[in-house]
Amino acid sequence: MRLVDNWHCRFCGDPARGLPVCAGCRDDLPWNDTACPRCALPGASHSPCAECLSKPPPIDLSVAPFVYAPPIDQLIRRFKFQRVLGDARWLSDALAELDQTVTATTTLSGFALDGMVRDAGWRFLSVGRRIERLQWLCDTLREAITGPQDSEFNWLLELADSIVTYRTRYRSRPEWMPVLDLLIRDVANPRSLAFQMKGLVDAAVRLGEEFGELDHAGLAGAAASIDTIDPDGVALAAIQGLNARLVTDNAEL
Repeated sequence: MRLVDNWHCRFCGDPARGLPVCAGCRDDLPWNDTACPRCALPGASHSPCAECLSKPPPIDLSVAPFVYAPPIDQLIRRFKFQRVLGDARWLSDALAELDQTVTATTTLSGFALDGMVRDAGWRFLSVGRRIERLQWLCDTLREAITGPQDSEFNWLLELADSIVTYRTRYRSRPEWMPVLDLLIRDVANPRSLAFQMKGLVDAAVRLGEEFGELDHAGLAGAAASIDTIDPDGVALAAIQGLNARLVTDNAEL
């Protein structure tokens, strides 16, 4: 076992004031900001990767704070082969910090729903949440549509928090058509595109009543376009077009 100097940075050797890594090196670490939610491998978005779509792993969620790249890979090798136990504690602290961040975010979400006054600030917060959910769901559906349609769809329903709704309604294994109908056009499902778009249009109307006329024609058009999407012949272009409209309308709001 090797002792570790806790007064200097592990990477650059500068004073770290009792912390294992100085502020500058911490910002430069290869944080795993965008990753597949199932295998935690880095990717271009937070949607499941192609490998997890074609061969779903026996796990629902994986969390990795860092990409396995320098200098994190050197740190891990030092722990495994040189028994530098102080590095292991710092890595575990990084995982614990990530877990605390998730918990704090969840707590803030609950506070926003239960503790905030329903004023203009709450409405704008609600608008932002709906736009984020819509963009995320569009990205996820895009990955699912371009992936193999003969694979299991439990992962898609679980990510959309609609697995219980599906099983209650259909009582069968997830199939492509019912899954798309539930996540796209079902206005009674709070996780569907149609439900979120309806809430977004309603919020824009309320804000217009409070602060004067608000041009929400683009939002209304996007909401109407969902009714024209046919799950039987759903096209990738339709999902991408809706996502593009959301980006434009978000900038205007």
